[in-house]
Amino acid sequence: MDRPASALKELIENSIDAHATQIDLFLAEGGVQEMRVVDNGDGIHPDDFPLLATSHATSKIRHIGDLEFASTLGFRGEALHALSVVSTLRIRSRRDGFSGMEASFSGGEATEILPVGITKGTVVIVQDLFHSLPARLRFLGSSSEEAARCRKVVLDHLLAHPQIAFTLKHGNRTLLRSGGNNHLPDLASLSWGQEVAACALPIEIKGEEWALSGLLTRPDHGIRGKKGLHVSVNGRPVSMPGINAGLKKACSGWMGDGRSPQAILRFTVPADRVDVNVHPTKSRVALRVEGWSDLLIQETRKSLTSLLGLPSLSLGGEIEQRHLPLDKPVGYLGIVFGTFLVFTQEDELILLDGHAASERVLYEELGAQAPPAAQPLLSPIETPLPIQVSHRRALWKRLGILWEEHPTHWLVTALPPHIPAHALSITDAEEDERAEDFRESLRSGACRGSWRGGMEMNSALAQSLWNGWIRCQDPWTCPHGRRVALRLQRDDAERLFQRKTD
Repeated sequence: MDRPASALKELIENSIDAHATQIDLFLAEGGVQEMRVVDNGDGIHPDDFPLLATSHATSKIRHIGDLEFASTLGFRGEALHALSVVSTLRIRSRRDGFSGMEASFSGGEATEILPVGITKGTVVIVQDLFHSLPARLRFLGSSSEEAARCRKVVLDHLLAHPQIAFTLKHGNRTLLRSGGNNHLPDLASLSWGQEVAACALPIEIKGEEWALSGLLTRPDHGIRGKKGLHVSVNGRPVSMPGINAGLKKACSGWMGDGRSPQAILRFTVPADRVDVNVHPTKSRVALRVEGWSDLLIQETRKSLTSLLGLPSLSLGGEIEQRHLPLDKPVGYLGIVFGTFLVFTQEDELILLDGHAASERVLYEELGAQAPPAAQPLLSPIETPLPIQVSHRRALWKRLGILWEEHPTHWLVTALPPHIPAHALSITDAEEDERAEDFRESLRSGACRGSWRGGMEMNSALAQSLWNGWIRCQDPWTCPHGRRVALRLQRDDAERLFQRKTD
């Protein structure tokens, strides 16, 4: 807990765990002077008040097995204790069927517990945050900067729980307000703005053990960085490595200049398939489900292609999106500028980058090849659980590694001859690099083996290349992300030559 936003996050998650449908938040001086959270949740049982600020005391874990099926956002019992040490803390609450209670804490100790009149729910008041830690105070930003960080925390939870009504005020100014109508497009405007949110694309993907829903901005609304990306797993806002890169890959060909799409993605995964203890602040999780990353890319590209089609030439020289019926026959006209193949398809002229298309075909063929046979190990190698479970499964399968999965570790039982045992001890960051190295080796192999300008090309070879290209899972870009094809419609040509003016 290093700043007001991290304290506010813990209090919001307590309210959500208490099944609140209305959460009102008030900040003074960026949350340092005062932070107040008011909810209409279940309330706190009077018997629990003496334990509220006790370290590691929690009402959310009843049995040891609950740790394997953690369905609440909080469960460690650390937040209220930490707040009681670094601030002046007051908590009022009433549960149905019981009288209201109020407890005051300072320096980690309860100073008084009294009965109080209050409606059902809980009020938490944090004052003079970090008053006992002047060094921490010196590293905080201005009140407006800290309030902006608090707004980001509230926005992430608001988008993860659109059924809950939120209000956030800083002094007399309202920073956020939602009605809890469970309508994600309305809430998306709080992050992206009304114009961008109004034309966002819905996402609905289902795997064997998981589901993903949300919204994706159109590629022409892409931005630099990850500001507009909001990801949650079972209602917990998280940062998931690979999401932004996956979305950029899915949108390649429609979006360039280093931009990324904005998205609101909500994963639903069985509780026992999520490890929320891989990061101290629970801001990252490990998913023990397979295939979500590849399926996200594939389904996103399908949706964009269905709606926007293949990039085409427009009169202004910009790239716009129109549908290209790949299943219809084409006629080959020849080559221009040494490397671009020219096809006709009904009333359209299609320009295909022969090298890029050949690269894409060969890249997918190389990726589909079976890995070398693994050799059994005399002594299996134990490795710690990875943070990115599905990512490592996919990589190891591709490399031909055989292993067994256990609750606390993985046991490698066989390795291909070209993979040394010490390679299994790499960190998750290094594993990302290893995966990228593998993809780069495929890209290099595809580039070296593909058709290039100056090589033989005739009608039969061109038709064969076209047929291979349209069967690719990801035909719109080459393995390096460059566009493969453009097209000119007859209507566009007639406008260019002023045969049409509409």
